[in-house]
Amino acid sequence: MDSRKELVHSFVDWNLVRCRLDRYDSISKYYPIEVLQACAETSPFYCHYLGWRLGTWPGSKGDELLSFFDRQLEGASHLSGWDAEFRSFQRDCEFGVFWSLLWQMQVANYFSKFTEVKWNSKGPDIVVTTENGAFFVECYCPQRSYGMQTYISAVFDRIGSDIRVENALWLPFSLPQNCKRSSFLDELFSPYLTPKFLSEKRREALDVWPVLLPVPRGATGLDLFIEGPSDSYQPLVVDSTAGSPKAYFVDILGKAIHAKAKENDLQNHRPNLLAINFLLSAGYQMDSGRFDKLEVIHECSPPDVVDALMLSASGIDKELERNDFNVTHASKDHPIMSLLDG
Repeated sequence: MDSRKELVHSFVDWNLVRCRLDRYDSISKYYPIEVLQACAETSPFYCHYLGWRLGTWPGSKGDELLSFFDRQLEGASHLSGWDAEFRSFQRDCEFGVFWSLLWQMQVANYFSKFTEVKWNSKGPDIVVTTENGAFFVECYCPQRSYGMQTYISAVFDRIGSDIRVENALWLPFSLPQNCKRSSFLDELFSPYLTPKFLSEKRREALDVWPVLLPVPRGATGLDLFIEGPSDSYQPLVVDSTAGSPKAYFVDILGKAIHAKAKENDLQNHRPNLLAINFLLSAGYQMDSGRFDKLEVIHECSPPDVVDALMLSASGIDKELERNDFNVTHASKDHPIMSLLDG
Protein backbone atom coordinates (compact mmCIF):
# COMPACT_ATOMS: atom_id res chain seq x y z
CA MET A 1 0.00 0.00 0.00
CA ASP A 2 1.17 3.53 -0.78
CA SER A 3 2.69 4.98 2.42
CA ARG A 4 0.77 8.27 2.35
CA LYS A 5 -2.45 6.47 1.47
CA GLU A 6 -1.93 4.25 4.48
CA LEU A 7 -1.32 7.32 6.65
CA VAL A 8 -4.56 9.00 5.50
CA HIS A 9 -6.54 5.77 5.91
CA SER A 10 -5.30 5.37 9.48
CA PHE A 11 -7.08 8.57 10.48
CA VAL A 12 -10.53 7.77 9.06
CA ASP A 13 -12.74 5.92 11.56
CA TRP A 14 -15.14 3.89 9.40
CA ASN A 15 -17.16 2.82 12.42
CA LEU A 16 -17.79 6.50 13.11
CA VAL A 17 -18.68 7.00 9.42
CA ARG A 18 -21.30 4.24 9.62
CA CYS A 19 -22.67 5.59 12.89
CA ARG A 20 -23.11 9.05 11.40
CA LEU A 21 -24.67 7.71 8.22
CA ASP A 22 -27.31 6.09 10.44
CA ARG A 23 -27.86 9.46 12.14
CA TYR A 24 -28.17 11.81 9.15
CA ASP A 25 -30.90 10.82 6.72
CA SER A 26 -30.04 13.09 3.77
CA ILE A 27 -26.32 12.35 3.95
CA SER A 28 -26.94 8.60 4.03
CA LYS A 29 -29.38 8.90 1.11
CA TYR A 30 -26.96 10.74 -1.17
CA TYR A 31 -23.66 9.36 0.12
CA PRO A 32 -23.89 5.58 0.51
CA ILE A 33 -20.81 4.08 2.07
CA GLU A 34 -19.63 2.48 -1.17
CA VAL A 35 -19.37 5.95 -2.71
CA LEU A 36 -17.34 7.20 0.24
CA GLN A 37 -15.00 4.22 0.17
CA ALA A 38 -14.37 4.40 -3.58
CA CYS A 39 -12.38 7.64 -3.22
CA ALA A 40 -10.12 6.04 -0.61
CA GLU A 41 -8.11 4.57 -3.47
CA THR A 42 -7.87 7.76 -5.53
CA SER A 43 -4.81 10.03 -5.60
CA PRO A 44 -3.92 12.66 -4.52
CA PHE A 45 -6.15 12.77 -1.42
CA TYR A 46 -7.05 9.10 -0.80
CA CYS A 47 -10.35 10.04 0.77
CA HIS A 48 -13.80 11.27 -0.20
CA TYR A 49 -14.38 14.89 0.77
CA LEU A 50 -17.36 13.94 2.95
CA GLY A 51 -15.98 10.58 4.05
CA TRP A 52 -13.00 12.34 5.63
CA ARG A 53 -15.25 14.70 7.55
CA LEU A 54 -17.63 11.97 8.66
CA GLY A 55 -14.73 9.85 9.88
CA THR A 56 -12.45 12.45 11.48
CA TRP A 57 -14.44 15.46 12.68
CA PRO A 58 -14.45 15.08 16.46
CA GLY A 59 -17.28 15.02 18.96
CA SER A 60 -20.19 17.39 19.29
CA LYS A 61 -18.63 20.09 17.10
CA GLY A 62 -18.24 17.62 14.26
CA ASP A 63 -21.83 16.49 14.70
CA GLU A 64 -23.00 20.09 14.69
CA LEU A 65 -21.28 20.80 11.36
CA LEU A 66 -22.49 17.55 9.79
CA SER A 67 -26.03 18.21 11.00
CA PHE A 68 -25.94 21.58 9.26
CA PHE A 69 -24.65 19.98 6.04
CA ASP A 70 -27.43 17.41 6.29
CA ARG A 71 -30.09 20.14 6.60
CA GLN A 72 -28.66 22.05 3.64
CA LEU A 73 -28.65 18.85 1.63
CA GLU A 74 -32.27 18.17 2.50
CA GLY A 75 -33.36 21.66 1.46
CA ALA A 76 -31.38 21.64 -1.78
CA SER A 77 -32.69 18.21 -2.77
CA HIS A 78 -36.28 19.47 -2.69
CA LEU A 79 -35.58 22.04 -5.42
CA SER A 80 -36.35 21.12 -9.02
CA GLY A 81 -33.41 19.73 -10.98
CA TRP A 82 -31.43 18.52 -7.98
CA ASP A 83 -30.62 14.99 -9.12
CA ALA A 84 -28.92 16.18 -12.31
CA GLU A 85 -27.01 18.88 -10.46
CA PHE A 86 -25.84 16.61 -7.65
CA ARG A 87 -24.64 13.81 -9.91
CA SER A 88 -21.35 15.57 -10.66
CA PHE A 89 -20.65 16.19 -6.97
CA GLN A 90 -21.48 12.82 -5.46
CA ARG A 91 -18.55 10.72 -6.68
CA ASP A 92 -16.01 13.50 -7.06
CA CYS A 93 -12.84 12.76 -5.07
CA GLU A 94 -11.56 16.35 -4.92
CA PHE A 95 -11.19 17.42 -1.29
CA GLY A 96 -12.41 20.93 -2.08
CA VAL A 97 -15.74 19.82 -3.56
CA PHE A 98 -17.19 20.04 -0.04
CA TRP A 99 -16.96 23.84 -0.02
CA SER A 100 -18.19 24.25 -3.58
CA LEU A 101 -21.24 22.09 -3.01
CA LEU A 102 -22.08 23.60 0.36
CA TRP A 103 -21.84 27.15 -1.01
CA GLN A 104 -24.20 26.29 -3.87
CA MET A 105 -26.67 24.79 -1.41
CA GLN A 106 -26.45 27.78 0.93
CA VAL A 107 -27.17 30.21 -1.92
CA ALA A 108 -30.02 28.11 -3.36
CA ASN A 109 -31.62 27.56 0.04
CA TYR A 110 -31.33 31.25 0.90
CA PHE A 111 -33.17 32.44 -2.20
CA SER A 112 -35.75 29.65 -1.95
CA LYS A 113 -37.02 31.22 1.29
CA PHE A 114 -38.30 34.20 -0.70
CA THR A 115 -39.04 33.04 -4.22
CA GLU A 116 -38.90 30.19 -6.71
CA VAL A 117 -35.52 28.54 -7.22
CA LYS A 118 -34.50 25.61 -9.38
CA TRP A 119 -31.24 23.95 -10.33
CA ASN A 120 -30.20 24.75 -13.87
CA SER A 121 -29.33 21.77 -16.06
CA LYS A 122 -27.12 23.82 -18.42
CA GLY A 123 -25.25 27.04 -17.79
CA PRO A 124 -25.11 28.76 -14.37
CA ASP A 125 -25.95 26.74 -11.26
CA ILE A 126 -29.43 28.00 -10.35
CA VAL A 127 -32.33 30.05 -11.73
CA VAL A 128 -34.11 32.43 -9.37
CA THR A 129 -37.53 33.69 -10.45
CA THR A 130 -38.91 36.89 -8.95
CA GLU A 131 -41.92 39.10 -9.66
CA ASN A 132 -39.55 41.34 -11.62
CA GLY A 133 -38.14 38.55 -13.73
CA ALA A 134 -35.70 35.66 -13.48
CA PHE A 135 -31.93 35.73 -13.11
CA PHE A 136 -29.19 33.11 -13.23
CA VAL A 137 -26.75 32.52 -10.38
CA GLU A 138 -23.27 31.09 -10.84
CA CYS A 139 -21.70 30.09 -7.50
CA TYR A 140 -17.96 30.02 -6.93
CA CYS A 141 -15.82 29.19 -3.91
CA PRO A 142 -12.19 29.92 -4.93
CA GLN A 143 -9.87 27.19 -3.67
CA ARG A 144 -6.80 26.29 -5.68
CA SER A 145 -3.95 26.48 -3.16
CA TYR A 146 -6.22 27.30 -0.21
CA GLY A 147 -8.24 24.13 -0.66
CA MET A 148 -5.09 22.02 -0.75
CA GLN A 149 -3.70 23.89 2.25
CA THR A 150 -6.83 22.95 4.19
CA TYR A 151 -6.32 19.30 3.30
CA ILE A 152 -2.70 19.55 4.48
CA SER A 153 -3.87 21.17 7.72
CA ALA A 154 -6.51 18.49 8.24
CA VAL A 155 -3.97 15.68 7.93
CA PHE A 156 -1.42 17.42 10.15
CA ASP A 157 -4.13 18.01 12.77
CA ARG A 158 -4.40 14.25 13.00
CA ILE A 159 -0.63 13.77 13.12
CA GLY A 160 -0.23 16.23 15.99
CA SER A 161 -2.13 19.14 17.53
CA ASP A 162 1.17 21.01 18.02
CA ILE A 163 1.82 21.28 14.25
CA ARG A 164 0.82 24.54 12.56
CA VAL A 165 0.22 25.15 8.86
CA GLU A 166 0.25 28.82 7.90
CA ASN A 167 0.78 31.20 5.02
CA ALA A 168 1.69 34.89 5.19
CA LEU A 169 -1.22 37.29 4.91
CA TRP A 170 -1.73 39.22 1.63
CA LEU A 171 1.39 37.77 -0.02
CA PRO A 172 1.73 35.38 -2.97
CA PHE A 173 0.75 31.87 -1.96
CA SER A 174 0.71 28.84 -4.21
CA LEU A 175 0.95 25.08 -4.01
CA PRO A 176 1.52 22.64 -6.86
CA GLN A 177 -1.54 21.95 -8.98
CA ASN A 178 -2.89 19.15 -11.17
CA CYS A 179 -0.51 16.22 -11.74
CA LYS A 180 2.17 17.73 -9.46
CA ARG A 181 0.00 17.55 -6.34
CA SER A 182 0.49 13.88 -5.56
CA SER A 183 4.30 13.89 -5.62
CA PHE A 184 4.34 17.11 -3.57
CA LEU A 185 2.09 15.60 -0.90
CA ASP A 186 4.10 12.37 -0.88
CA GLU A 187 7.28 14.33 -0.19
CA LEU A 188 5.59 16.62 2.33
CA PHE A 189 4.26 13.84 4.54
CA SER A 190 7.09 11.35 4.04
CA PRO A 191 9.13 12.38 7.15
CA TYR A 192 6.14 11.77 9.45
CA LEU A 193 5.94 8.13 8.52
CA THR A 194 8.98 7.71 10.80
CA PRO A 195 8.08 8.45 14.47
CA LYS A 196 11.70 9.39 15.25
CA PHE A 197 11.55 12.46 13.01
CA LEU A 198 8.67 14.11 14.87
CA SER A 199 9.94 13.16 18.33
CA GLU A 200 13.28 14.87 17.59
CA LYS A 201 11.53 18.03 16.39
CA ARG A 202 9.41 18.08 19.52
CA ARG A 203 12.50 17.85 21.70
CA GLU A 204 13.88 20.88 19.86
CA ALA A 205 10.65 22.77 20.54
CA LEU A 206 11.14 22.35 24.28
CA ASP A 207 14.07 24.78 24.05
CA VAL A 208 13.06 27.10 21.21
CA TRP A 209 10.00 27.20 18.97
CA PRO A 210 8.65 27.56 16.33
CA VAL A 211 10.66 24.65 14.98
CA LEU A 212 10.40 24.86 11.21
CA LEU A 213 9.38 21.72 9.35
CA PRO A 214 10.45 20.88 5.78
CA VAL A 215 8.35 22.10 2.85
CA PRO A 216 9.11 20.54 -0.57
CA ARG A 217 10.04 22.66 -3.55
CA GLY A 218 7.11 23.94 -5.56
CA ALA A 219 5.33 25.74 -2.73
CA THR A 220 5.33 29.51 -2.26
CA GLY A 221 4.36 31.14 1.03
CA LEU A 222 3.67 27.96 3.03
CA ASP A 223 5.07 27.62 6.57
CA LEU A 224 5.05 24.48 8.71
CA PHE A 225 6.27 24.48 12.29
CA ILE A 226 5.93 22.85 15.70
CA GLU A 227 4.88 24.71 18.80
CA GLY A 228 6.40 24.19 22.24
CA PRO A 229 6.05 25.61 25.78
CA SER A 230 5.02 29.26 26.05
CA ASP A 231 8.31 30.27 27.73
CA SER A 232 10.35 28.94 24.76
CA TYR A 233 8.65 30.98 22.05
CA GLN A 234 10.92 32.98 19.74
CA PRO A 235 8.76 35.19 17.43
CA LEU A 236 11.49 35.95 14.88
CA VAL A 237 11.93 32.33 13.79
CA VAL A 238 9.05 32.61 11.30
CA ASP A 239 9.01 35.60 8.96
CA SER A 240 6.02 37.78 9.87
CA THR A 241 6.15 39.96 6.75
CA ALA A 242 2.74 40.82 5.31
CA GLY A 243 1.75 42.27 1.98
CA SER A 244 -0.72 44.94 0.90
CA PRO A 245 -4.31 44.06 1.91
CA LYS A 246 -5.90 46.11 -0.87
CA ALA A 247 -3.60 44.76 -3.58
CA TYR A 248 -4.32 41.24 -2.36
CA PHE A 249 -8.06 41.90 -2.34
CA VAL A 250 -7.99 43.27 -5.89
CA ASP A 251 -5.89 40.31 -7.04
CA ILE A 252 -8.01 37.48 -5.64
CA LEU A 253 -11.30 39.15 -6.54
CA GLY A 254 -10.16 39.94 -10.07
CA LYS A 255 -8.94 36.37 -10.63
CA ALA A 256 -12.20 34.94 -9.31
CA ILE A 257 -14.40 37.17 -11.48
CA HIS A 258 -12.45 36.57 -14.66
CA ALA A 259 -12.20 32.82 -14.04
CA LYS A 260 -15.95 32.32 -13.76
CA ALA A 261 -16.90 34.84 -16.44
CA LYS A 262 -15.57 32.36 -19.02
CA GLU A 263 -17.49 29.37 -17.67
CA ASN A 264 -20.99 27.92 -17.86
CA ASP A 265 -22.01 30.09 -20.81
CA LEU A 266 -22.57 33.12 -18.59
CA GLN A 267 -22.73 35.49 -21.56
CA ASN A 268 -25.88 33.76 -22.84
CA HIS A 269 -27.65 33.65 -19.49
CA ARG A 270 -28.72 37.18 -18.61
CA PRO A 271 -29.24 38.81 -16.28
CA ASN A 272 -26.85 36.90 -14.09
CA LEU A 273 -25.32 37.05 -10.63
CA LEU A 274 -21.85 35.75 -9.82
CA ALA A 275 -21.88 34.64 -6.16
CA ILE A 276 -18.35 34.29 -4.79
CA ASN A 277 -17.52 32.95 -1.33
CA PHE A 278 -14.01 33.62 0.00
CA LEU A 279 -14.38 31.56 3.19
CA LEU A 280 -10.98 29.91 2.59
CA SER A 281 -9.11 33.23 2.47
CA ALA A 282 -8.22 34.62 5.89
CA GLY A 283 -6.85 37.74 4.20
CA TYR A 284 -10.20 38.48 2.56
CA GLN A 285 -12.13 37.96 5.78
CA MET A 286 -9.84 40.26 7.75
CA ASP A 287 -9.73 43.18 5.36
CA SER A 288 -12.47 43.22 2.74
CA GLY A 289 -14.52 45.63 4.85
CA ARG A 290 -11.77 48.28 4.80
CA PHE A 291 -12.16 49.13 1.14
CA ASP A 292 -14.81 50.68 -1.01
CA LYS A 293 -16.30 47.74 -2.93
CA LEU A 294 -17.04 49.75 -6.07
CA GLU A 295 -13.49 51.11 -6.20
CA VAL A 296 -11.98 47.64 -5.84
CA ILE A 297 -14.34 46.13 -8.41
CA HIS A 298 -13.51 48.93 -10.84
CA GLU A 299 -9.82 48.00 -10.52
CA CYS A 300 -10.73 44.37 -11.23
CA SER A 301 -12.36 45.40 -14.55
CA PRO A 302 -15.21 42.83 -14.54
CA PRO A 303 -16.11 41.59 -18.05
CA ASP A 304 -19.37 42.85 -19.53
CA VAL A 305 -20.87 39.37 -19.23
CA VAL A 306 -21.07 39.72 -15.43
CA ASP A 307 -24.27 41.58 -14.52
CA ALA A 308 -23.96 41.56 -10.72
CA LEU A 309 -21.66 40.33 -7.97
CA MET A 310 -22.48 38.74 -4.64
CA LEU A 311 -19.48 38.64 -2.29
CA SER A 312 -19.30 36.66 0.93
CA ALA A 313 -17.04 34.84 3.36
CA SER A 314 -19.81 32.66 4.77
CA GLY A 315 -18.67 29.66 6.78
CA ILE A 316 -19.78 26.04 6.98
CA ASP A 317 -21.79 26.20 10.19
CA LYS A 318 -24.90 28.30 9.54
CA GLU A 319 -27.53 29.23 7.00
CA LEU A 320 -26.79 32.13 4.71
CA GLU A 321 -28.36 35.37 5.94
CA ARG A 322 -28.69 38.83 4.42
CA ASN A 323 -25.85 40.29 6.46
CA ASP A 324 -23.49 37.53 5.26
CA PHE A 325 -23.03 38.98 1.78
CA ASN A 326 -22.83 42.16 -0.27
CA VAL A 327 -24.38 42.61 -3.70
CA THR A 328 -22.71 45.13 -5.97
CA HIS A 329 -22.03 45.88 -9.64
CA ALA A 330 -25.79 45.50 -10.30
CA SER A 331 -28.03 47.87 -12.24
CA LYS A 332 -31.10 49.18 -10.43
CA ASP A 333 -33.41 47.06 -12.61
CA HIS A 334 -31.57 43.78 -11.98
CA PRO A 335 -34.14 41.34 -10.45
CA ILE A 336 -31.84 40.72 -7.47
CA MET A 337 -32.51 44.26 -6.28
CA SER A 338 -36.18 43.53 -5.55
CA LEU A 339 -35.18 40.69 -3.22
CA LEU A 340 -32.66 42.87 -1.41
CA ASP A 341 -35.12 45.70 -0.95
CA GLY A 342 -37.71 43.32 0.37
